[in-house]
Amino acid sequence: MCRISLRKAENSCLILNYVPFQVSCRTDTIARDIFSLVVQHMNINEHVFFGLSFMKDGEHFFLEDHQRLEKFAPNGWKNAHKNGLRTNFVLYLRFRFYPQVLDFIKTDVTMHELYLQVRHDVIEERIQPRRDAAYELAALALQAEFGNRPPPVIVDYFDNQHYLPHRYCSMDDPKHLQAVLAEMHGHYSGTKPSIAEHKFIQVLLHEYHKYRLTQLLKIALFLELCNFKCSYVPLFDPIANLFEGIESTSTIALPNFRDK
Repeated sequence: MCRISLRKAENSCLILNYVPFQVSCRTDTIARDIFSLVVQHMNINEHVFFGLSFMKDGEHFFLEDHQRLEKFAPNGWKNAHKNGLRTNFVLYLRFRFYPQVLDFIKTDVTMHELYLQVRHDVIEERIQPRRDAAYELAALALQAEFGNRPPPVIVDYFDNQHYLPHRYCSMDDPKHLQAVLAEMHGHYSGTKPSIAEHKFIQVLLHEYHKYRLTQLLKIALFLELCNFKCSYVPLFDPIANLFEGIESTSTIALPNFRDK
């Protein structure tokens, strides 16, 4: 995921590893121009997975290629130069969708960007795995980012809040939690960082699909209990784009339990 801060006449892009770069940007620039510039800079070839999004009320909404940035910019951004004010317009380069099979991703760069995106979404609680899965994800992230665990006498080599969502950090004593995560980190000793990232994504996708299926079954059961008869029902599904952080409408087939 890439965080892009737009200003009139210049575009400042802050990548997840916090390496910035700047380019010229007119207020009437279309999304495709910024997208092409960013993916070229980041050496991303698998463009089909990505899109530019902006945040509104805590949700991500994707821009279409032809849309002009000024239509979605905050108040004052277009005339910032005239007013002498600095108004940032932040966009994000994010995955539009996730492949059902990770083998569809062919390059290490794209796989790493997927890891970074879901890693941040877990910490920011856009994705909410179960507690045991969250601990395993933390251990895999430690292996991916630190390599093998330091000697056992060293346990304070990381910050819990950088590897677990806040709700899990607050459930245990920080020192004890750190010791538990360090021990779990040691279980992955010898695993290459790229393999640890891949396993992180696999665990998270498994959690995501299981959670989504559970929610859809609950909806189907609720409608059945309400004696709601239909073959196809348009449903607002907040789970469908949990990774992207945007809302969508899905159509699903509901089973007719009474006919069986």
